[in-house]
Amino acid sequence: MKYLMAALVCLCMLLCIPNATADANKVWEKGATIVTSYVCKDENTIMKVVEADIKSEEEVLARIYALTKLRDCVGLPIPLPFYVLGLLVEYKDYKKVNTLVFSVAKVTKPDTHLGYVLAEGTYKIDKGI
Repeated sequence: MKYLMAALVCLCMLLCIPNATADANKVWEKGATIVTSYVCKDENTIMKVVEADIKSEEEVLARIYALTKLRDCVGLPIPLPFYVLGLLVEYKDYKKVNTLVFSVAKVTKPDTHLGYVLAEGTYKIDKGI
């Protein structure tokens, strides 16, 4: 029974809490603060989520749920802020929306990589002067 409740809570969290910022027009840059409800631990894991996100919503929700159960991703009880360290990859999801994969850090430790997250929008590359 407790496993069923845990599964229902995780599924509700994935369905009810938006990931990152649901603004496809947002322009992200290094140092921005992103708020999300999950973080994946490494590049291989987040790329599995990206692969599913290109296919369908059901596929990505199932993949995140499975990866959370395997402890490759962490589902957070409430969305928390993270510091954007950089861009890993940019792609179009199943809705043809520009989506990004960011390397993130804790806001309190902005120089220490923590994991990877997804966000809608585009990335502004600092070209310097």
